[in-house]
Amino acid sequence: MLKIDRQKVKKNKFPIALLLIELITAILVVHLFYKIIGFQVNFEARSVSIAPAAEPLLLFFFAISIALLVAVYFTIKKKLPGLFQAQEQAKVTIKEKTKEKLSKAKTDPKAAALLLIQFIFVFAVAMAIFAWADPELELIPWSKAGVAPPITTILNAIIAIIVLAFFYYLYSFTAWYRK
Repeated sequence: MLKIDRQKVKKNKFPIALLLIELITAILVVHLFYKIIGFQVNFEARSVSIAPAAEPLLLFFFAISIALLVAVYFTIKKKLPGLFQAQEQAKVTIKEKTKEKLSKAKTDPKAAALLLIQFIFVFAVAMAIFAWADPELELIPWSKAGVAPPITTILNAIIAIIVLAFFYYLYSFTAWYRK
């Protein structure tokens, strides 16, 4: 198992910067893909639609984002093999921890409840980020109240922060389980 020295990481910011660039670029690729396929959810009509967009500028940025993601990936692989190895081992660690928590949940009812809280926390974080990033999403029917973007973006951000703070507060009670 690869051990990462925290002191080395604190002194050398380059690996952390590369990981952040990789993460942000991956999120950008997913967002652009979402926009290109034209995925839309209409909560009032309870329908999901896909209307592909053939905007050249959007496709250009998508191609540039993928090229940047690939370049950062191979930069990490070539210049920082230890960090690349840590990324690869993260998959194995996640699988092992998942199996461990599921087996623990089978024997302990508290562990099952806390596992459910962790799942809900991850789902809430994902939904809060999605609501924050999409000004047209109406979890609360803003258009009926006469509120339109960009004010909806600010309101969605406030709601996202409140939801995340609540779930972080709830999640903080599970520290003993996460050890």
